[in-house]
Amino acid sequence: MREPTRSARRVHRGRVHGNGAEHYCSPARTWTCSAIVVRDPSTAPCSGHYAVAGPAILFDPHLLPLVWRARRALRLVMAQREDSRREQLLEYALACFPTSQPQA
Repeated sequence: MREPTRSARRVHRGRVHGNGAEHYCSPARTWTCSAIVVRDPSTAPCSGHYAVAGPAILFDPHLLPLVWRARRALRLVMAQREDSRREQLLEYALACFPTSQPQA
């Protein structure tokens, strides 16, 4: 098994940065990529990933923090949608039960 290159080891808490020859696909070896896993905040399974890629000559070390911040924004939107969905479900369930007034 091939020893990973120094920059291929740049994996921290789901964040990955790959550059040039580290790409598996030979046409992508002139590119750089920063990516991160996006998990559903309410259920925790992997919902997908967010990646920024481009020509390796345009590499910027700030891409990985940018990807991390974008994931935070995506998770916030996902959490807000889940809260809204749960609120609608609760309102629907409460509407199904008639309110009873105590009889005197």
